[in-house]
Amino acid sequence: MSSSAAVVTGRSGGDGAFRVHDSAERGLGPVEDVLRGRRLGAVLRGYAAQDEVAEILARFRASPAVRRRDTEAPSEYLGAYHYHKPPARYLAESAEVAGEVARVLEFEGSPWRRFWSHLDEHLADAGVTLRPATLDGADSCRGLVRTWVSDGEFALVPHEDAAQCRDPRQDGFEIGAAADGICAVNLCLANGGGGGLLIWNVVPDDATRARFGTTVDGGPYPPAALQAHRRLRLDVRPGDLYIFNSGHIHAVERHEEFRATAASLLGFVDEKTVVRWT
Repeated sequence: MSSSAAVVTGRSGGDGAFRVHDSAERGLGPVEDVLRGRRLGAVLRGYAAQDEVAEILARFRASPAVRRRDTEAPSEYLGAYHYHKPPARYLAESAEVAGEVARVLEFEGSPWRRFWSHLDEHLADAGVTLRPATLDGADSCRGLVRTWVSDGEFALVPHEDAAQCRDPRQDGFEIGAAADGICAVNLCLANGGGGGLLIWNVVPDDATRARFGTTVDGGPYPPAALQAHRRLRLDVRPGDLYIFNSGHIHAVERHEEFRATAASLLGFVDEKTVVRWT
């Protein structure tokens, strides 16, 4: 393979857009900026108090609906993944676990519930509706809780989230319309001994996906193929809530201890509608 063929190519944000808002303030203007593509990401430091984080983890550990996921980063999770599934299967799985997801993530006083309620209100002021992604009257899962330990150089290998939304198995599901502006939102519940989030300033083009065989998987991409692109590193701590454009290639560094997040994907499907899914 030639050196040019081994390089990831694609769209990069300018210096003005490839930046992260990092603050302890609770206003959601920076989150809207990420959703609208005006900046790469936003970190709301200490969004959740430590007792709130501990309550989510305790409820997660007690849930009978926790499952093990064997991927490149073996993990336990509560919720449903759309990845590599036809929409009907994903939505059926979402319905099956909806009650347990609500018990773990949407109890009275939950910071996860608080964030989505505040974002709903914030976007409504701009005339935008926020709702779960749907198909034939069925709703997407309202959040994942996932834990994992490192197995190799990365806890999560370099990848991007847009390609999986264009998987032919997702045909007819509205998340495909959000792929170009897809964002990931995470609430850090535990992160010891490393585990920095790495984000590269490139959204892969179709030629890159074809070269690396990532057209429907979104990864992995070898780090050597990313060296030409600027990279940011974010340290996140329990209680921090962060959102970023996950169409950019990103990874999680190896960590020595337990890592856990509550997570969801979201994006605009038209000028007046933002949908969320997992």
